Amino acid sequence: MTIVAAHLTNKAYGFPTRGAQRRVKAPILACIHITGNRRTAAYTDRHQAALDERSYANRVGSPGPSAHYYVARDGWAIGAIDPSVYAAWSNGDVASPNSANAGIAKVLALRAKGYNANEAYWLEFECVGYGSTYPITVAQKQFCATRIAAMAKVTGQPVNRATVHGHSDLNSVNRASCPSPRTSREAFLADVIARANAILVPPTTTVTVEAGDTLGAIASAHGLTLEALLAFSENAKYRANPGLIQKAMPDVVMTLRMLGRTAGTGGMDRWVLAELALCLALLDDPGRSGPTAEIRRQGRAETFQEFREYIRTRRLSNSETHVLAADLAARMKSLGPDLARVFGAVV
Repeated sequence: MTIVAAHLTNKAYGFPTRGAQRRVKAPILACIHITGNRRTAAYTDRHQAALDERSYANRVGSPGPSAHYYVARDGWAIGAIDPSVYAAWSNGDVASPNSANAGIAKVLALRAKGYNANEAYWLEFECVGYGSTYPITVAQKQFCATRIAAMAKVTGQPVNRATVHGHSDLNSVNRASCPSPRTSREAFLADVIARANAILVPPTTTVTVEAGDTLGAIASAHGLTLEALLAFSENAKYRANPGLIQKAMPDVVMTLRMLGRTAGTGGMDRWVLAELALCLALLDDPGRSGPTAEIRRQGRAETFQEFREYIRTRRLSNSETHVLAADLAARMKSLGPDLARVFGAVV
């Protein structure tokens, strides 16, 4: 995504006076427009088309319209107004609005207090296009979605139909097809909203883990390096030592299940002990004392690989084994109810 900064110099933005900074926190994320200019929409030089639309907004004494972004048909864009500081002038015309929309109701409430409808929006996009001949492209929708997602992160507002509007939501009289025909408006906006939410919350991939799988094998099966697998953030709540536990949960659960199956047999398979100790190592705080830390010191293990190898070759007594198991159980139970339920089932 490329954004070229070319801020308007004629101050065709702001309320209540030209060039004034925002005076109210906007309740709505965005309003999307199509330029509706057949001439620029047909340009072979798509970037020049966006530049010309921006230049029109920047003409001397312009009363508008103006937008924060002018989006070329390939997704390249011009940043014309700083959205964090100024409201643009693209959607102040309100005529037979979509008042059933909760967001539009907020816009109308602001207007009733003396604000301009533009002030209700953080972002206003002008996408180069013209009707059904040159409809808004996928690249343009993706650009809008990217900026909407970024603004949602800043403001904490959700991305949904109440916070993402088309110009026709405000003016259904002579802007009924902006940014898309009335018959496809909801599908169009739903697509932009879905794209923005996919940026905010990427799709989750479900990984099936079987007994004997290692982190390295899991990473390899999904085309990842071990480092990339360990960088996943969704397991942050399980970390005692940030950056180490992360994706070790499959190993932890698998070890606990094997521990449950071997309990009471008078001993444990050394592979189980190795994985159990590795899980403890992953959970250890660097300066913590305890069974795992002591074993790590005895084995002079500086890396997890060395630690695992030392445990694999060391013969532990049953009492040492149970100390390690008890240590792991106590430590893991303190990390949350989900893990406590796992321990209740297998330990």
